[in-house]
Amino acid sequence: MGGGFPLGACLATAEAAKGMVAGTHGSTFGGNPLAMAAAGALLDVVLADGFLERVRRTALILKQKLAEIRDRYPAVIAEVRGEGLLVGLRAVVPSAAAGRRAARGKADHGRGRGQRGAAAAAADRERGRGGRGGAAHRARLRPHRAGAARRPQRQGAAG
Repeated sequence: MGGGFPLGACLATAEAAKGMVAGTHGSTFGGNPLAMAAAGALLDVVLADGFLERVRRTALILKQKLAEIRDRYPAVIAEVRGEGLLVGLRAVVPSAAAGRRAARGKADHGRGRGQRGAAAAAADRERGRGGRGGAAHRARLRPHRAGAARRPQRQGAAG
C-alpha cells in the first residue's frame, strides 16, 4: 500500500465508522504525511495506463516457467501457488522411508546408480559395518572398565 514504506489503513462501513471518532482508535503507521505521500505515489504508478496488464502478463509467464520447473522436478516441487507476482513453490516433504532408502544408498540423486553417498557411509559406520566410527572403533576409544582412562598403544611405541 505504501510501496515499501510502512502504512496502515482501516476500512469500515458507514455504520461502523460512526463509532470511530477521534481518539477511539489509532494506527502506528496510519495517516502521517510521509506515508500518505508514499501511498499517493504508489497509486500514480499502479493506476497508470497498461501497468496492471503488464503485471498480469508477467505473472502468467512466471507461473508457466515455475510450472515447467515443477514438472521437471516433481520429487522436489509439489505445487506452484499464489496470485499475480506474489507466487511461491511448495516443496515435497520427503517421507521417512525415502530418507532410509537414501541413507542405504538406494536413491539416485544424480550420483549414478551404485554409488553411495556420505549419508550411506555414515549409516554403515554407525551400524559397525566398516571404516572408522563403527562399534569396534568406538570400543577401542572407550576408557578401560578397570578405571584408568587410557588409549590402546600403537605397535612399536615404548611403553
